[in-house]
Amino acid sequence: MAQLAATKRLVTTLAILVLVLAAGFYAVAQQMDESKRDRTVPVFGGKYHVLPATLETTQWGWLDPKEPPKLVVNSGDTVAVETMMHAHNKIQPGTTMEEIVALRKANPGGGPHSLTGPIYVNGAEPGDVMEIRILKITPKAFGVNFNLPGREFPTIGALASEMPDGFVRYFYLDWDKRQAEFKPGIVVDLQPFPGTLAVGIDPKDPSPRKGGATDPMAPVSTLRPWKNGSNMDINELQEGTTIYIPIFLKGGLVWTGDSHCRQGNGEVNLTAVDFLASQKMAPLTRYEAYSLVSMVGDCRVTQVVDVRKGVHCMIPKSIFVKPS
Repeated sequence: MAQLAATKRLVTTLAILVLVLAAGFYAVAQQMDESKRDRTVPVFGGKYHVLPATLETTQWGWLDPKEPPKLVVNSGDTVAVETMMHAHNKIQPGTTMEEIVALRKANPGGGPHSLTGPIYVNGAEPGDVMEIRILKITPKAFGVNFNLPGREFPTIGALASEMPDGFVRYFYLDWDKRQAEFKPGIVVDLQPFPGTLAVGIDPKDPSPRKGGATDPMAPVSTLRPWKNGSNMDINELQEGTTIYIPIFLKGGLVWTGDSHCRQGNGEVNLTAVDFLASQKMAPLTRYEAYSLVSMVGDCRVTQVVDVRKGVHCMIPKSIFVKPS
């Protein structure tokens, strides 16, 4: 490990993120067969580990710094991580909006995300930097998009008051074409990435703690991104990318989940625009537009230098095709 000033850089590679959940667009989990694979094998330059997603290796909605590590690795090792769908894999094709609402209410203050981990990295100390390389992402065959009903969740999303009803839709993901049909006339290209990638919590994180605790080592909700990464939802974090995250706790404690198959930066399912509902090429209801813009609408910050900032939502025209 090279010394950078007084900072160590530890390298952990997440080789295979088996995508299973997201608030935007995600794939369905299939549990790995525990009896048919080795957990650790030697490879050039380190070891290759497998971390399956089970009820013991995933946490629902909270990053708990006191959670025992589920895997211990060295700098330079490669880890294949499986992830689950929301709420410990309870959202599956056919899950109703009523059931989704009940699951969200079952974990007050916590996020809906199921995060696999933590992974303890030997030698990682507070003040170091974790370098995480995403080598490969292997998704599953189904996806879902939903928004919660504004009448029951009035603080979630800028348009909650305009979207009183919930909306959910499940999709088949064609990985040969890397596409999914949203509806006849609208095809979405698939671009998988982990919505949440985190190291252990920052004890100074101002986010609310579980149960209203004031202990700086109390669990932090997975809802908000912070200096340790967490629910960043950055769609450029795809295969072949590298991210650097400061370490706050011994061992680094790496988590991942909330895996998306397509989402615009901004996850604007909760803040949609009128354009898609008004266009005539492929007619959409307002709820369909609300759903679609979460997948294809990319928010970009423009006037950083000005007192008043600009945020523009870009929607690719290429999604509109002739119905098959």
